[in-house]
Amino acid sequence: MSTAFFGPIIAAFPRYQRHFQILGLSGACISLISSGFVTKPFHLVITWGCIFPLAGSLYMPCATLLFEWFFERRGLASGIMYAGTGIGGTVFPYIINSLLSSVGYKATMVSLGVAYAIIGGIALIPTTRRVPLSRYGSGEPGPRRQGLSLGFMKSFTFFMGIFTILFTSLGNFVPSLWLPSYADDLNLTSPSGTALISILNAASVPGNFLLGFMSDHIPLQIVISISCIGTALSCAFLWGWGTGGGTLVGFCIVFGLLGQSFTALWTQMIVYISKDDPLASPLVFCTFAFMRGVGNITSGPISGALLNISALRGATGAYGFRNYGILLIYTAVTILLGAVTGLLFKAR
Repeated sequence: MSTAFFGPIIAAFPRYQRHFQILGLSGACISLISSGFVTKPFHLVITWGCIFPLAGSLYMPCATLLFEWFFERRGLASGIMYAGTGIGGTVFPYIINSLLSSVGYKATMVSLGVAYAIIGGIALIPTTRRVPLSRYGSGEPGPRRQGLSLGFMKSFTFFMGIFTILFTSLGNFVPSLWLPSYADDLNLTSPSGTALISILNAASVPGNFLLGFMSDHIPLQIVISISCIGTALSCAFLWGWGTGGGTLVGFCIVFGLLGQSFTALWTQMIVYISKDDPLASPLVFCTFAFMRGVGNITSGPISGALLNISALRGATGAYGFRNYGILLIYTAVTILLGAVTGLLFKAR
């Protein structure tokens, strides 16, 4: 959600974009390194809760500069970029576990901070604008002087986009939260819960490519519907009836391809809302990021509360393993609601 906070600031002061990115990179590195020296819980609140969110100012320009560099293949470009999230989610758990077991917690966090600084610093070098700053205003230091039209915020398409992001986020984060516990309750060891999450993240790599490519060539409402309906059905049936490793692996593959990769559709959704206004696009992105954060944060308490409801447990025709049935229904329904609002999303 820090991306939503920094977005309007960076959009208002485009000349200082690189400065904000360096600030974000520095904050993330300091947070990682200092976390290795914490001795009390509130120290982690400071390092991870207060300092690390500065990384949002590093990430946000990378996502919005796509609108300047790509036109015909924007969806594919965004899919390639967001595929990096899937790669990280696949390999980092194993890297971190290996470091923790070999060098300990403190050295692990310091190593991660140094690696973040090196890789992030190199990645910043080619991250530049294509549209000259003169297009955004006077070119002098300070806020933009060019007027920003907020008419898009009154459009039906904008609100349907917001609801689509919110509904899908309420459901799409549930598997990452509860699959490990589900696997433990089933006493699965091959694959383990950690391995299932890695498979899910790995499947999102080609999934981002796929959805991004489809958004360039197929009407966006159809692509959103395919993503949401396929994801909901995989939750309801593959996860819902999955009591073995093979079925759960199949669920992770389908969910990773269609659900975990939904962010690849953001770029084309933002294009339709902002109508290629270079000033409006970052603000729409920030709004989407905020709604995604709301879905991420609230899905945890909601799903936890649902697991305490035992209405389906042991009843005639009961659905789902133990108390997970109502959680699976919630996940499928929220994602299907995203399909409904996605169908109402007016492209062009």
